[in-house]
Amino acid sequence: MGSGSGVMGGGYGRHSAAQHVGIGTALGMLDRAVAALPLPEGGRALRVADLGCASGGNALEPMARVVAAARERAPGIPVAVTHTDIRGNDVNALLETLAARGNRGEKNERASAYANTPGPTG
Repeated sequence: MGSGSGVMGGGYGRHSAAQHVGIGTALGMLDRAVAALPLPEGGRALRVADLGCASGGNALEPMARVVAAARERAPGIPVAVTHTDIRGNDVNALLETLAARGNRGEKNERASAYANTPGPTG
C-alpha cells in the first residue's frame, strides 16, 4: 500500500489494513459483477471508476482484477480506469503507486489508460 499524504494525513496507506481486509472479502462479489457486465463492442473502451482511491494501495488489486477479467472475456479490449478522491488528497502518491505497480503487473492486468479526477472540495 502506498504511503500517501494530503488532507487525510501522511501514511494513509500504512494505516488502512482494515480497508484492505474488507476489500479482500468483497473480491468474489466484484468477480461475479464483472462476469455479468455487458462489455462494450466495436473497439470501445470499458470505463471503470475507482471512487475514493487515496494513494491507490487498496485500489490496485480490484482494478487489476476488473481489467484481467474483461480481457479474459474480450482479449485486447481497451480499459480506461479513472481514480478519484477528495480534492486535497496527494495525487503524487497515487501516481507513484500506479507507476510501481505497472512495472510489476501482468500485462493482462494493466489498463490501457489511467486518469485522476479530483473530487469535490467539501
